[in-house]
Amino acid sequence: MNFFILRYYFSINQTKHQNFCQQNNKQMQERIDDMFIRACQSGDVIALERALLLGPDPLWIDFGMYAACVHGYSRVIDGIIAYDDSIHVLDAGLHGACSAGRFEIASRMLELGATAMVQGLFIACEGGHRAIVSMLIDRGVDVSSRAMYAAGSGGHCDIIDLLFECGAIDLSHALCGACDGDRDGDYCDLIDTLIARIDREDSETWHSFVELFDVACAC
Repeated sequence: MNFFILRYYFSINQTKHQNFCQQNNKQMQERIDDMFIRACQSGDVIALERALLLGPDPLWIDFGMYAACVHGYSRVIDGIIAYDDSIHVLDAGLHGACSAGRFEIASRMLELGATAMVQGLFIACEGGHRAIVSMLIDRGVDVSSRAMYAAGSGGHCDIIDLLFECGAIDLSHALCGACDGDRDGDYCDLIDTLIARIDREDSETWHSFVELFDVACAC
């Protein structure tokens, strides 16, 4: 057979083999990633060890850490940290702990070097987790109008009071958040309380609320 024909058929078979291997590798990686995520969500330490040994996609490590911290699986958290203790993984853990109100885990993530405290504050405010909000403020996170909005959106009057005491005096953002987050009419008392507390003599604050409320209604 002509040499060039042999070379042609060889190149075709080689390409098919490469495509087959790539497809198998992709399917294998997907199974590893699925094993890793399921282990983080269920607290299965043995499955986690297997998945980490095989090597999950780095893009899923953050998600797995977030899920483990939401559920409070300390042994899974330990395993992930031993595998990858980079800042973005710790930040994901901090956000998961802030979302679920797990104070000890949030504190641990900060001690290990998590830095995304501002976003953590917003998450904790919306979830109504006062202890975590206080801890983050004590660690130097500036209270802001966005934090007020998050507290209002979650319907948490005690968090709004805490932020107000710490310097976030513009209640218009909390009121706007409450109006935006009140899907079932559950925040009526909070909304009435905030409206009564806003100083209408302070034209700047009142106009700020009116503008924010118009935006919320438009959304």
